[in-house]
Amino acid sequence: MATLTPRILKAQQKDSNPDIILNWGCGHTKSNKWINLDADPKVEPDYVESITRFPWDWEDASVDEVYMHHVIEHVSKAFHNNIFLEANRVLKPGGYLFIAYPDFIRCAQAFIDNKNGNREFWEMTLYGRQTSSGDFHICAVHEDYIIGKLLDCGFKLENMKETACTPQYTEALFYKHREVVSHEEAAGNQWRSQNQQS
Repeated sequence: MATLTPRILKAQQKDSNPDIILNWGCGHTKSNKWINLDADPKVEPDYVESITRFPWDWEDASVDEVYMHHVIEHVSKAFHNNIFLEANRVLKPGGYLFIAYPDFIRCAQAFIDNKNGNREFWEMTLYGRQTSSGDFHICAVHEDYIIGKLLDCGFKLENMKETACTPQYTEALFYKHREVVSHEEAAGNQWRSQNQQS
């Protein structure tokens, strides 16, 4: 049996929770049952780490779930493939990736329509609250993009829905369907799927 790294052992002992859940970009949304990771030391995560530092410091197939709640829109698209490939690598077979984000298309329409007379709120859903250097949305994320990217990176969609309180937000649950070994393979899958559609 392979020896587990100290952080895996620490994760398994956390609040007596046998599942290892990585809560990336946790901010102030933390749980004693999760491993809370954030690049900002001020939010006092379990580990101060950037989601864009590769490889992630977790063993292959060692994690039960990767949780990304309103994180991906804060990260340049140049990093997205590697983020999802790392999630694929560290997840156990059948492990889950939860992702929530403001759907750019629906938020933009709400801004255009001045939905509920609250255009300022819809502007924040598009560009972030901008209260700190990390609180900016720097890319347009939407349903087709997320599904395509994650399918290319070895995931299958289990469930996708609008958030109940704000239907312009999306929550999606994917599971690890197969291993993808490289950024090039994921990029090749995306190229093939685009060409099959045209």
